[in-house]
Amino acid sequence: MCDWMQRTNTNSIIYLFNSAYRGTYSDSLFKIMASQNGLRTVMRYALDKNVPKELQDQITYRKLINLPCMILFINRYNTRSYEFIPLRKGIIRWINRESGYLFVTVELMDFVSIKNVDVNGFTNQFIEKLNGKNIPQLQDNDPKNTNDGYYVVESDVNIEENIISDSDSWVKAAEYMSKTKALDEKFAFVKIGILKANENRILMPDKDGAISISPNCKYILEATYYDPTLGEGKFSFNLGFQSPLDGMQTKIYCTSKVNNVRIPISSGKNISLSHKSSSIEISQVENNVGRNVLIIPCKIEPISKDLYAIAIIMIIFSLSIATEYEYSNILFSIMLALKWLVSLIFIAYAGMKLL
Repeated sequence: MCDWMQRTNTNSIIYLFNSAYRGTYSDSLFKIMASQNGLRTVMRYALDKNVPKELQDQITYRKLINLPCMILFINRYNTRSYEFIPLRKGIIRWINRESGYLFVTVELMDFVSIKNVDVNGFTNQFIEKLNGKNIPQLQDNDPKNTNDGYYVVESDVNIEENIISDSDSWVKAAEYMSKTKALDEKFAFVKIGILKANENRILMPDKDGAISISPNCKYILEATYYDPTLGEGKFSFNLGFQSPLDGMQTKIYCTSKVNNVRIPISSGKNISLSHKSSSIEISQVENNVGRNVLIIPCKIEPISKDLYAIAIIMIIFSLSIATEYEYSNILFSIMLALKWLVSLIFIAYAGMKLL
């Protein structure tokens, strides 16, 4: 049994599909490709066309929560029929229905790619294994026909033997999808992770899918991109945070160049840093058309140590003022000077913590 199925202790797998047919779905695809492990994304499906009837009532679809899932991309515009390519593993963390849609919240896990065969070979194997599940298929030779099957499929069929998860999986998927008609080589794919500036490790989201950040640290958003015209590359940019108690707002900008050619990836969104939940938004822009790539939920870590330091300063400051009024001889003047020196040391310490 595969690792992410062992974590959920089940034989069932939920197959989720995305064809980037509309802007909403292509935005979802960018999030799936951009997010590091542990972050979450929401996938939306039309109940009347693309969800099996047995998964449309609350009692049934809520049973899918915490089950493993596999996300696959559909190339609707292949010459003869749909092509399927596996993207990544995940675990379903929440499902709800609203306004005629089923919304599936997925905790994203490892990227995967096809093993031993080409896309056409994998597609044939996948269709054969999922036979009878009404997975999406070309209807009336019309790729625009969206009444083409179920995009949420529950099965006990495991395709683990047909996939592999390695360092090349993300690039292979990005390279393939960027050449399909749905993406048409207009946008670069980006994979982003956030890490502390002084540590060479990616920060992992918590059980709620959010990354904790501290107002006392600087961070780096480290990104790998695949641009269909320039190939693969890497870039990073720094984020500096200050005390969130001021409700400070800042902007993130990201540009990168390869061979003096600008990569069309940027972000200019305001980030409101407060003690409430916040987020970092990353977008990419091409010909003045923006696409949201990723929203990273962030939780501000407590700054209790800073508050303690400020409280100590205030106490010492008050004692120093009181002593100044009460005593006037040389001995107590020396004691007063020492107290002011200690106060200055604590003030310097607190200032360093809050920068």
